[in-house]
Amino acid sequence: MSAWRVMGIDYGLVRIGLALSDEQRTVATPLRTLSAGQGLMPRLFALLGEYSVGLVVVGRPWRSNGSPGTIDSRILHFSRVLQTRGIHVAFQDESGTSQAADLLTAPNQRHKRDGKRDRIAAAFLLQEFLDEREGLQDLDANASDFAEEIPA
Repeated sequence: MSAWRVMGIDYGLVRIGLALSDEQRTVATPLRTLSAGQGLMPRLFALLGEYSVGLVVVGRPWRSNGSPGTIDSRILHFSRVLQTRGIHVAFQDESGTSQAADLLTAPNQRHKRDGKRDRIAAAFLLQEFLDEREGLQDLDANASDFAEEIPA
């Protein structure tokens, strides 16, 4: 089995934060921030190939009452697009990741505009996923073993 990495995505309506695991799939690192909208998917697919990504973890925000966040339907649509292109997708609760990223970037509000906050939030959600998945670090593991069904 060839080496593959995991990419974390903090999906937003304006910016998409990206983080990448190391080759052992133990450590998440902020990668970059892409602008949402036209041209996003070709740029994202190029990065997935460049970094040998086998699994994409997309953050889903949950409210304190257990219901999905306001942009959940868009996140699920985005995830379906990835899946139709043969990308294995999993989900991670991203609640609180942007606030945690703010603690690292505050008080400089410029980071919200330049996307640093988004890629740090992606790294937080990806690190949580890496820490919680038994067997993910097994170099013989298949990315498909960690993929999830996308809710309707």
